[in-house]
Amino acid sequence: MSDIGGALKQEITRLAKKTLRSEVAAIHRQTSNHRKTLAALRKQVAAGEARIRQLERQLLKRKGEESNPSSEPTPAIRYRKDTVKVLRERLALSARELGILVGVSEQTVYNWESGAQPRSAQLAKLAELRGIGRREAKARVAKHAA
Repeated sequence: MSDIGGALKQEITRLAKKTLRSEVAAIHRQTSNHRKTLAALRKQVAAGEARIRQLERQLLKRKGEESNPSSEPTPAIRYRKDTVKVLRERLALSARELGILVGVSEQTVYNWESGAQPRSAQLAKLAELRGIGRREAKARVAKHAA
């Protein structure tokens, strides 16, 4: 009797493994197909994002050409929150005097020092002031005051 029980157990194990192998093979095929589909979708997304970046650059370039038709595109001006305060201290100017040079109020200068972002035209004027010294700054303030 033990031979029949052992033989039966072996046959059940063999059939279970056979069935399991066929099921696992089907799952492997599905997984492989899903991976291929996913790779194709990733490529499509990457191509779409690249196209979007390209179109955004073209749009920005066109907007820049419309606003500055005769001039060259202006380089990006770096700005940090402490830029205005450092510049004002380096040139030994009061907030009122720096405001006179840039064309804004004293309160606006204080707002910039507190973290507000200057507009692009004002940012360009601040960038221009980076290249001058104390004497030149004082001379420009005196010229504007007069």
